[in-house]
Amino acid sequence: MGKDYLEALAKNLFSILPLFKKKLIKPEENMKNLKDLSPSHIQILFFLESEGKHSISEIGEKLYISKSNMTPLINKLIDNNLAERIRDENDRRYVNIGITNKGKRLTESHRTLVANNLKDRLQGLSKKDLKELSKSIESVKNIISKLD
Repeated sequence: MGKDYLEALAKNLFSILPLFKKKLIKPEENMKNLKDLSPSHIQILFFLESEGKHSISEIGEKLYISKSNMTPLINKLIDNNLAERIRDENDRRYVNIGITNKGKRLTESHRTLVANNLKDRLQGLSKKDLKELSKSIESVKNIISKLD
């Protein structure tokens, strides 16, 4: 592929993320019911739910959250009984963070809320547009999964 083609593709990929956020996800609507939790709190809970317990520094690395921001974020999750500190069985000096059952219930209800909001938004599209969008997203997902 030519340089210009790849440049245009990169530009389109870069522009699609804000469009998804603005037109589909609308985080401000999905965060209303979450009291005083931020999107970063929710991101951490979803990470813990899918990846299991990790150290604070590992979580920060994987989610691109600075170390200085991680401690207050984790403390708030622990204070709200959404996450817990888990001592390493082999070396008690190491502490991992895990999601609690309450945290799992919150991620599940948040996932349902976001999915319902997405469905509501998508209902405004024609059947033709819905089929094309579904097929396109499936293609993008399949192609991107091939990347390292």
